[in-house]
Amino acid sequence: MEMRAYLVGSKVVGGRTVEYRLLAEPFGEQLEQYGVEITAAGISSSIGGICLSQGKILDLIRLLIRNEVTPLGLRDVVDDWLLA
Repeated sequence: MEMRAYLVGSKVVGGRTVEYRLLAEPFGEQLEQYGVEITAAGISSSIGGICLSQGKILDLIRLLIRNEVTPLGLRDVVDDWLLA
């Protein structure tokens, strides 16, 4: 099984539509690990394998949407979120 991407939400930021996706990929035989992808104006940034909890990754994605994070800011925000 390979990585799958699910659109969670989108938001217009600076006149451009930003899309936020949940990434899911197998982890071992029975688990999945989750990540995030943000796409805007042909630029995409993704980080896989952030956590094993779908609920926590959805909380992170809602935070990204609420704070209008773009692909360029994804890495910094995820690093801060992981250290919190």
